[in-house]
Parts: sequence; C-alpha cells; structure tokens
Amino acid sequence: MSSSQDASVPFTQRLVSALIEEHAANPKEKSDLPVCKDGENITPLKVNKTISNPVNLEKIVMKELEEQGFLDKESQVKNPQHDEIMKEILRVQAEVTAITAYNCRMLKQVLHMAKEQLPRQELRKKI
Repeated sequence: MSSSQDASVPFTQRLVSALIEEHAANPKEKSDLPVCKDGENITPLKVNKTISNPVNLEKIVMKELEEQGFLDKESQVKNPQHDEIMKEILRVQAEVTAITAYNCRMLKQVLHMAKEQLPRQELRKKI
C-alpha cells in the first residue's frame, strides 16, 4: 500500500489490529459457530464483493458494521489526524521504512567489501 492509501483507511487498519490482538489474547477460545457435517453445504449470506483497493474495503467494512448494528454513523472518526492509533501506526511504519533503508545500505556495503576481499583470499590460497 502506498502512503497516500495508508492515511485513507485508518478504520480498517484499527479493526484488523484489534482482531489480531483479540485472537492473540484468546487463541484457543472455542467458536460459537455451528459445526458442519460431512456433505453439508454452507452458503454465504451475501455474494462476495471484489475489492479493488483499500478505500473500497474501508467503505464495505464500515457499511457492513453499520448494517449489523456494531457501528453508528455518528461514532465514526471525522479527523484521522487526531487518532492516536493511526499516529502510532504511521510512526511505526516510518521507523520500519528507515530501518529497511539502513539495512539495504549496509547489505550493499558488505557486498562491496566482500567482492573486494574475494581476490585477496584467492591470492592467499595460491601462496
């Protein structure tokens, strides 16, 4: 995802983060979903929608949560810049980007040094 798309889908990121945390906290909790018998066919309640980008995913998730009664339109965050969770996500993403750039520079430097050292080692073997 590009950084312009990251800022446009804060709700979905928070929702996924919360679901992951909940699953990590209760990994062995039994589900209340019915168990299917062999040969039983389960059909989804709604036809799956093709999601072309994160903004569409955000809209679909919000609409579905509103329809299910889990979310009120008034409770939606109006200004994502003031959202603490989004700020933390962006801070960590920036930190990871900086670390990745540093690691790439160091790998290139080590590769360059190894290429310089290889002829020297071969010369030592001959002696």
